[in-house]
Amino acid sequence: MNNFCTMPFNSLEVSPDGTVKVCCKIDKDLEKTSKIKFNVLNDKIEEIWNSDDLNNLRQQFINNEKPIDCNKCWIEESSGLKSLRLQTINQVYDLRKPKISYLSLKLSNKCNLACRICNPTLSSVWQNHFDKLNLELTPEHTFKTIKLEKFSGDNLQSLHEASSNLQHLLLYGGEPLINEEVLNYLTYLVDNKISSQIILTLNTNGTVYSDELIDQFKKFKRVNLFLSIDDVDKRFEYQRWPAKWSKIESNLKKYSALNDNIHVKFYPSISILNITDLGETLDKLSSYGIPITFNNIIHEPKILSIRNLPIKLKIKIISYLESLNFDSFLLDKGYENPKEALINFINLDNEFELDLSEENYLNKIVNYLDIHDNFRGTKLSEYIPNLWNNINEK
Repeated sequence: MNNFCTMPFNSLEVSPDGTVKVCCKIDKDLEKTSKIKFNVLNDKIEEIWNSDDLNNLRQQFINNEKPIDCNKCWIEESSGLKSLRLQTINQVYDLRKPKISYLSLKLSNKCNLACRICNPTLSSVWQNHFDKLNLELTPEHTFKTIKLEKFSGDNLQSLHEASSNLQHLLLYGGEPLINEEVLNYLTYLVDNKISSQIILTLNTNGTVYSDELIDQFKKFKRVNLFLSIDDVDKRFEYQRWPAKWSKIESNLKKYSALNDNIHVKFYPSISILNITDLGETLDKLSSYGIPITFNNIIHEPKILSIRNLPIKLKIKIISYLESLNFDSFLLDKGYENPKEALINFINLDNEFELDLSEENYLNKIVNYLDIHDNFRGTKLSEYIPNLWNNINEK
């Protein structure tokens, strides 16, 4: 079964609003009916896990089909990228009796940053900015009444029961290390001797370091601590606003000193905002002695995806990438040829159906960034001059 994916047989992901899907790549929430989505605020995990909707998805993979809702993985694989499907293909699963061994929790959008590549779904600071700027939000990004606490009473018990077979726990955000519900759940796993069987994976923005948390991490079988650092110096501050590079750099020295069961890696998100300086960025990140996991090329927001650049700018960036020696960077094992994977992704067809001229398209990028530049007091030309010059010369 060349198209098979293990995720529907061992995995669930809880989104910040409480909706549930199989993984972070799939484009569909699990549903009770065609109009009603499951939500952990109201529904127990056991009910969701045994639902008709999820069973139908499982059957598609058993039939060796390629579900359209899994399109992100199919696109990445066609470019030579190691999709989430391929990253998890060797995990344990049971076709006859699926069990949750792989749980991904995004328990709220509580965050201390408003990153350029993010949105109100995953950042409370973004939500606050959208409110102040009075911008129009799509329904799925409107979280004015979001409940920060997802599990309580019977549903908390449901989560605890589902934790008994856990082998992999993934914690995302917002920023999970400032989320009290996340921290309480980790304490439960430690206190009930479950943590020792679990490989814990966290994505953190690097603004938080706590000796107390590190002590808890040591109680898990293994911890993969992924630092969402996309760039360095002022370029980083533009992309991961309002973080300060000096604070991040101080924490990096502490994180780089960790060992034993805690494995720290950089996990940069590749977008148009860092592609023009990628060589310099990877070189400096390598100097910290922390491996770089090269597995996250953003699909959304589409305006910031490198596949959606104008043709002339694509050609220029590809030429720049071809000049880089990726063997000189401290890259973790991911793609056999990261340079080729990047170039293949850039060469994918543009996703925008609008017939925009190159000039109008570049204006669209600048206007998108200007909205928040004006609010934050930042300028693209001052923070990422290479990108600005590439846009401006057009």
